Formats: sequence, structure tokens, C-alpha cells
Amino acid sequence: MREPLLIPVDRLDESGTYKLLTGTVVPRPIAWVSTLDSWSRPNLAPYSFFTATSIVPPMFVIAVEPRGEEKKDTLRNIEENGEFVVNVVVEGLTGPVVISAMDLPAEESEFERAGLTMVPSKLVRPPRVAESPVGIECRLERFVALGSGPHTLVVGEVLAWQVDPKVLDDRGRVDFSALRPVGRLAGNEYVRCTDLLAEARRDKRGSSY
Repeated sequence: MREPLLIPVDRLDESGTYKLLTGTVVPRPIAWVSTLDSWSRPNLAPYSFFTATSIVPPMFVIAVEPRGEEKKDTLRNIEENGEFVVNVVVEGLTGPVVISAMDLPAEESEFERAGLTMVPSKLVRPPRVAESPVGIECRLERFVALGSGPHTLVVGEVLAWQVDPKVLDDRGRVDFSALRPVGRLAGNEYVRCTDLLAEARRDKRGSSY
């Protein structure tokens, strides 16, 4: 076995740190976040620094990095309105995801640029992406500033899921072969969840899913 290469963080610049971080913390789920600004103009953007953090109530965090000296539209809109929708990225949507990551003027809709359909949410004002089989309607729980950037952790509380019945099995659980989610790697690379593994727990707790 080869001796591992030690790479201390204090020997890396920001670019080198980012490459190792995004190349080793993989695969990452993608929060495709739709918001509205104070003029009810929609915004849509993907974030892969994203994970679930709580069950009761259901909560998760999204890390939003600054755009130079300015706040991104997503963060500013959530600050103004306190609501957003996380749309699940599945196969066939990576092209629109890349388009929605572009730095567009606030008055230009990522939905229109990416050829996506807006549909109303049930409990929040921001629309969801009709082409996504799962929309998670959320409200802001809190912001947490991290790092020297700083990145802002958006802590969201889930109010409701809108789920296409086609991605659920007969027990109401998500069927991943039907959902076909896409995860983020590094650079221009994404990953499909098509080669699944199953390992049963060996203690008394059993699977929580």
C-alpha cells in the first residue's frame, strides 16, 4: 500500500482547497433553489453544498457563497421573503441546471433561459420547477455566517413536499430507480444513481428508511 500524501490546508490556496474539497466530498446532492424577489421576479440556482440536518422538524442547510462583494440573488431573495423551494435534480435536467447557474441580471428569468416551466407552490410564494418530480417547500429558519468569505448557511425548515406519485413505491417510499436523481462531483462532472448497493444493518435498530 502506498504511503498517503499529506496535504496540509495551510499550504493550499483557495483554488486548491476548493478542488480537493469538491473532489473528495462526493457525491453531493443538489439543491436547485427557486425564490422570488420583492418584485415577484423568479430566480433559480443550483447549490451542491447542501445536506439534511434534522427530522423533527425536517430541516436542511444550503451554503451560499458570495459573488465577489455582492450577495447572490438566492440569498438576497430569502432574506427579503423568507421562503424558497428546493427542486430535486434528476436525469435529463443537468443541462437546465448548468444554464440556471449562469450569472444573469435579476430581471432575466433562469426559468425562461433554461426552458423550464414554473408552477405554483402550495404553501410558499416561490414557484417550483414543473419538470422536477420533487419540490420541497421551505421557510427560512436562520442564517449562519461561516468562514472568511463569508459563506452563509441557509437553514431551511420543510413545510411540505410536492412529489410525483410515479417516483413512489406502493409503500409510499421513494423508488430511486424511478426518481433517477443526479449528484454533483467536481468540475463539469455529475453522477447518476444507477448502480445501487444495499447493506442491511446488523444491530437491533434496523433501517430507518
